[in-house]
Amino acid sequence: MKKQCMSFVSLLLVLMVLLSACGINDSATQASGPQVRMGLSTFIDTSVTIQQGQSVVLVDTVSSTHIITNGTWDGSTPIAKTEAGAPKINATVANANQQQSIGPFTSPGTFQLYCTVHPGMNLAITVK
Repeated sequence: MKKQCMSFVSLLLVLMVLLSACGINDSATQASGPQVRMGLSTFIDTSVTIQQGQSVVLVDTVSSTHIITNGTWDGSTPIAKTEAGAPKINATVANANQQQSIGPFTSPGTFQLYCTVHPGMNLAITVK
C-alpha cells in the first residue's frame, strides 16, 4: 500500500510539473511591440502611439484581473464599440508580470480600449 501511495504521489508531481510548464511565458517567444502597463485598476500608460502593423503588449504590474476589449468608459457607463479598422480585442490579463499581445493594428487611426472590470480604465492606441 505504501509503495502504491508513493507511486501515485510521484505521478501527481510529474503531472503538476508538466502542467505548470504549459503556463510559463517565454519572453523570447512573446510578440514584440510597445508595452502598456496596467496597475490595480488603471492603465499606467493611458495612451500609446505605434506604427501600422504593430501589436501592443499589455503588462499587468500587479495581480489584478483585467478584461480588455474595444470601447471606452464614459463616466461610469461602459460603451462597447469597435472602430472601423480596429482588430477585435478580447484579452484577459490577471497575474503580476503577465503579458498579453493585442493586435496587430493594420489601419491608421486612434482606437479606444477599456477594461470591463474597472470603471474609467481607458486606453487610446494611435496607429500612424
